[in-house]
Amino acid sequence: MYAIHAVTPESYTPGGEKNFQFLSEEDQARVWKIFKDCLASPATHYAVDVTINLPSGEKRLTRSQALILRDASGAAIRVVGIEMDITEEKRAETAMARAVEAAEQADRAKSEFLATMSHEIRTPMNGILGYTELLKTTGLTGEQRTYLESIEASGEHLLAVINDVLDVSRIEAGGMRIESAAFDVRDCVSEVFEMLRPVAAVKSLDYCCVMDPNLPPVMVSDRRRVVQVLTNVLGNAIKFTDEGEVRLGVAAERDGGTGDWRWEFRVADSGPGIAPEALAQIFQPFYQVDSSAGRRHGGTGLGLTISRRLAEMLGGTLTVENRSGGGSEFAFILRAAGSVTAVGARPVEPCPEARVKGRLLVAEDNPINRKLCEIQLQRIGCEMQFALDGQEALEAFSGGEFDLILMDMQMPGMDGCAATREIRRLEQSRGGQRTPIIAMTANVRAEDESTCRAAGMDDFLSKPLSQECLAAMLEKWLSPAARSTPA
Repeated sequence: MYAIHAVTPESYTPGGEKNFQFLSEEDQARVWKIFKDCLASPATHYAVDVTINLPSGEKRLTRSQALILRDASGAAIRVVGIEMDITEEKRAETAMARAVEAAEQADRAKSEFLATMSHEIRTPMNGILGYTELLKTTGLTGEQRTYLESIEASGEHLLAVINDVLDVSRIEAGGMRIESAAFDVRDCVSEVFEMLRPVAAVKSLDYCCVMDPNLPPVMVSDRRRVVQVLTNVLGNAIKFTDEGEVRLGVAAERDGGTGDWRWEFRVADSGPGIAPEALAQIFQPFYQVDSSAGRRHGGTGLGLTISRRLAEMLGGTLTVENRSGGGSEFAFILRAAGSVTAVGARPVEPCPEARVKGRLLVAEDNPINRKLCEIQLQRIGCEMQFALDGQEALEAFSGGEFDLILMDMQMPGMDGCAATREIRRLEQSRGGQRTPIIAMTANVRAEDESTCRAAGMDDFLSKPLSQECLAAMLEKWLSPAARSTPA
């Protein structure tokens, strides 16, 4: 007590009311009230934190805890208490709270930055890849087609970099969704293998895929994420192998304990292998085996990081080791349900040139993307009216009739979500039919889609947007069957 109050036995004699001289008038009243309320109640203990004023003028934070002893009738007969100096404890708590808040603010700032950069890059990329797609359908010389294909490949590579960065952000934020459904595993593996065959052919690699003949035809997992892991790992092996072979092997065996299957996807190559010091870091974000200015291979250093985290989210593992004969082998192993009964055929995608009749309202502030959208919609067979922002879209809807609205999310003035909410309110006041509103935006995070749907939009298209995707979406909402279905 003497140490807490910075006094000596000669200058101070501790005692109940005497201790109150160290408190402010406000705290004195507060502590007395707590004390009297406890005595008047059946309570057996109480605790209170107060700030005390030391003779030196320093302020310290203390915690008083008391035990109230009562007789058989419940009357208080004695109070025994202790007082503790919790100043440093509170300072540490405050510092920790501030550090957590700063970390959360930094994380929010990072997410907002990534979302903004994604939008700013995807908006012009929609024009680049969209017009490239249109140019490929025109008469071109062989040289022009070569140049155009190089532009397209460069644009797709840039888009892949942005997707990698966003995937890492989604995983870190817990926003990556894993779904589970039955799919044809042989078809899945063949899709990845054939997609990367031209890349291996450029290097004249011995490129092969070996699937166990007893492999169950059906796997129950997230097909999209399995494809993503296999594409990253197989593509990585091809990139770092200049000659020799790249082999993809697939096998499965039943797990007797759970009844599920243990699926093994192994990618082996005859490349240079991985240095021992690099093996321990190769799955770390942004790590590059060769980070020198003269490195031959590009990339963000995120593909393997994403692949391992996806493998873990799928309930599996992704490991790597060097092969004794040279090269390396990645093993993607997971446990998932399977079936020897073939899954039904996947639905056929709508034709890119599907003719869909309808009058559309398109809210798009970017002039290049407006022109691109106009050409795409004309080829599909739709009429359209453009609005440059949400306010124009609302005014156009108020004075016209449209079969469907394509709504950009981020626009100057009234944005797409605000415009959608106003349109829905107007529909409700009129008592008319609900008009489908499709988000067509460069904001591609899961929370962006949720925000659009919460505002009243019915579906979501992310930029860059091909004519095939646009046609499929319009077919979905404007086909006779879709129009006859109640909202």
